[in-house]
Amino acid sequence: MGLILVQFWSVTIMTDFAENLRKFRKNKKYSQAELGRKLHYGSTTIANYESGKLTYTVSFFEDGAVAGFFVKQ
Repeated sequence: MGLILVQFWSVTIMTDFAENLRKFRKNKKYSQAELGRKLHYGSTTIANYESGKLTYTVSFFEDGAVAGFFVKQ
């Protein structure tokens, strides 16, 4: 039961992150390429985060460009 709960929690967090990243980007009227340039990532990376194909790690948020961008917004 514990493993299923952890997997559910992990999938939920990843889904929330993907949806929130997409909502944030669209709210700012950025294309994936524009957001990628601002965060020093490629548009494919942003697309993969938004689709859930790529999972974020703590290092994603420790990246100075990423952390600074989201704090300023």
